[in-house]
Amino acid sequence: NNLAVCYFELGRLNDAEAAFRGLLSRGDRQAAAHNGLGLILIRQGHRAEGAEQFHKALEADPQFWESWLNLGIYYQEEGHRQEALRCLERFARGAPHERFRKEIEGVQEMIARLRSAAH
Repeated sequence: NNLAVCYFELGRLNDAEAAFRGLLSRGDRQAAAHNGLGLILIRQGHRAEGAEQFHKALEADPQFWESWLNLGIYYQEEGHRQEALRCLERFARGAPHERFRKEIEGVQEMIARLRSAAH
């Protein structure tokens, strides 16, 4: 997983994708591997496939907070306001504040914008 993350951070998306897929092909159902693969797929323009990986991450670990956040952002960008709100609210309610303080603050602003757009 560390190698895949390094490739991702270096912008070597094809190498990172191969590394994440390798982890998953060995039977690992690691939420982090699914989440990382989802981010890569979205950057490569395979948005629905990326979202599917976020869902798989949450199946593996319902408290993998990064995937709730990524899925909420995906739904917001796709114009699916209700789904975005559901994921972002779950993230804001459940994610450990000490670890995700900045992200939670940003998500609370996103939630407020999504709610006001409904009116």
